[in-house]
Amino acid sequence: MSRTIAMSTNKILSEIKSKKILYISLGYILLLGLSLFLTGYFWQEKATRLQTLYYLLVVTPVLLTIITQIKRYDFNLLFILAFSLIVYYAASVLWSDMLSSDTVFRQVKKVILLLSLFFSVSYVGKQFSDYDNKILHVILFFATSLALYNIYDLITTVGISSRIGGWGVLDNANTAAEVFGVLFLFAFMQFLKSDQKPKILIYLLISTIIFIEMILNKSRGQQLALFVGILLVIYFSPRQNLKRLIPILLLGVVSLGFILYSTDIIETIFNRNLRFDCRTAIWQELMTTAMQSPIFGRGAGASPGYEVYCSNQTSLYYHAHSVYMNTFLHTGLVGVVLGLSLTGYAVIKAFNSTNKNDVFWGIVIIYGFIALLPNGDSLVPRPNEVWMLFWIPVAFIASRASINQQKELSPS
Repeated sequence: MSRTIAMSTNKILSEIKSKKILYISLGYILLLGLSLFLTGYFWQEKATRLQTLYYLLVVTPVLLTIITQIKRYDFNLLFILAFSLIVYYAASVLWSDMLSSDTVFRQVKKVILLLSLFFSVSYVGKQFSDYDNKILHVILFFATSLALYNIYDLITTVGISSRIGGWGVLDNANTAAEVFGVLFLFAFMQFLKSDQKPKILIYLLISTIIFIEMILNKSRGQQLALFVGILLVIYFSPRQNLKRLIPILLLGVVSLGFILYSTDIIETIFNRNLRFDCRTAIWQELMTTAMQSPIFGRGAGASPGYEVYCSNQTSLYYHAHSVYMNTFLHTGLVGVVLGLSLTGYAVIKAFNSTNKNDVFWGIVIIYGFIALLPNGDSLVPRPNEVWMLFWIPVAFIASRASINQQKELSPS
């Protein structure tokens, strides 16, 4: 009898050690890894450090979770579309004019990183309830602190005639504006959803600080995207809470009128005008090159195939300055159709979701789509702002897509 009990106990302990503890440990490592990776945008000094952090705390455990828990992953249509786009991108390296072992390694490495992100977010999003809402609040703290510092630094050093360039990983004005825009939309949505006065005031203050950061970034594409995002947040907010916008709008109009009357802020803040000479020249040359292989593109890792001198510039430009133009150049119509299909389907699933966080991610995808039209490079990059504006939102929506589908199909 005692021997039987001992054997049963050993078996149970063995099961716990081999599976349960492994599952729990990997889950929490992924939770920690994703949290540090997402907040790392605001406290890491260099992108390479952020990527190293990601390799250690996300890629390694996700490979183990794939091996041990492959049956737990939910391969719904959204996941399949994302997987198809990523794998097609990897395959396109085979017809690149720069095909070499080094090119293949670099492109496959990017694909493995992105797939690991998708697996990790889908696992964490499913296993840890409301994780995305919690981590966004943590990120909001870092973003607000950095925005305050950026505004103070700009005003006390070069003045508002210049623009905020950011710090650390976000040391580029466009990149900073894109990421800060996501956090503004989150804070603004919380402001319109909250029912407690202290929270309403806190979210209003945070929204104001990040909004000023966005204005002083002077990134026109991101400001347009933000305007569309604000309209979508208002549309999806409780109608009874929209009245709290009235005093803000009245105060904003009065403040704007006073500022316009007493300062030259229009000239100092919006002095970058509305000309797109450089981008227009780049896109014309890019389209000419892309039309030489319009179906499948030039291939991942291929040379641009064009070079542009912008007006009043002495250096050559190769950068596409548009994620979607670059997608057409390197992966052709096939890549564009896959990308747009994934974008559209993710937004539809988000807006039809029963999860309160998915609507926000759907708005972020639309915001990101507009912001990345005149900015950015590859849709399948190493860790950068495209992950924040596109892949992370899609992954969170995909993690709950089948759960929402089951609720829709279940009898009432």
